[in-house]
Amino acid sequence: MPFWSDLLANKTLIAALCAQSSSQGLKIIRTWYKEKKIRFDRVAVYGDFPSAHTAFITAGTLTSGMAEGWSSPTFALGVIFSAIVISDALVQRRAIEQTQKALELLAQKPIFDSPFRGHTWQEILSGGIVGLFWSLLITFLWPF
Repeated sequence: MPFWSDLLANKTLIAALCAQSSSQGLKIIRTWYKEKKIRFDRVAVYGDFPSAHTAFITAGTLTSGMAEGWSSPTFALGVIFSAIVISDALVQRRAIEQTQKALELLAQKPIFDSPFRGHTWQEILSGGIVGLFWSLLITFLWPF
């Protein structure tokens, strides 16, 4: 059983997975609150509140920094990947959303089955807060 105990002892992985899962769960709960029905499809939709990608990468990066040190190569790689993921969620997806709208305006009809949407800065910030929360919780309270 060393595999499972080693996996559970990996605080960086646990924090990131908890942040991802809770962010996706919050999307379902938020939709239920607004629409009064449970929609599991909200998990697969791009965009929405909070950014699960940002929560995931933030929790992993911060936890690795707290566990291995702020000058560790692991933390440095986490910061690099965080910048890429957050930039993708905020800037590049927004550009794709605007391109989709322009194409559909030119075609005068919907081209895609579902709208492609980027994140707002508020969704990115809230994802970062979720990631920070899980990073602190797992770092200081996880028993393994």
